[in-house]
Amino acid sequence: MIPYAEQVCSLLDELALPRAFFHSQLDRFVAWNSHFLNALNIHDGEIESVLPSEILCFEHGIQFNDGFRIFPCTARLLEGSKSPVNGHAITGRGELTFVMLDVDAPAGVFQGNSTAAVEEERTRFYRFLHDRMSPMLMAMAFLAERLAERLETTEPEAAEEATKIRRLLGDLFDHMHLLFAPPLVSTNPQNE
Repeated sequence: MIPYAEQVCSLLDELALPRAFFHSQLDRFVAWNSHFLNALNIHDGEIESVLPSEILCFEHGIQFNDGFRIFPCTARLLEGSKSPVNGHAITGRGELTFVMLDVDAPAGVFQGNSTAAVEEERTRFYRFLHDRMSPMLMAMAFLAERLAERLETTEPEAAEEATKIRRLLGDLFDHMHLLFAPPLVSTNPQNE
């Protein structure tokens, strides 16, 4: 498994979101969460032998300017399973594909509705970042700033590094907000 992919899947497991990553060239799942396994009706040991190309069917996707693509997909389940599970997959410039299943969606809900699904996932993920990650990032930034102040007179080089950490955390927070913030809805009737 890949550490950051494992972390993403684990965090999204807490939100009951069935998610997984697979390596497109190796055709192997590299990270998944328990809700993904439950949605496919398989066990942790089984997924290592399941090829993504055998269970995932992709439709025509949307290409974004930054190299990302989103595809509606359907997960064909293994024997003894319920009906197929719809979802989306996102690919970037690398070799990993992020699979997002929606066990609550009725069959066919994603066909022709990729943009709405992207916005729904973005909003859901933004809420998670806002509610769970933002307070931790802010606390880390605050601690780094306090550390820099304490070290300023005794160890200026260490204080400078703590200040850099604080700036990097602030940049990360800003980037997360720009990437995942839900679009603003205009309340001005003249703009509609």
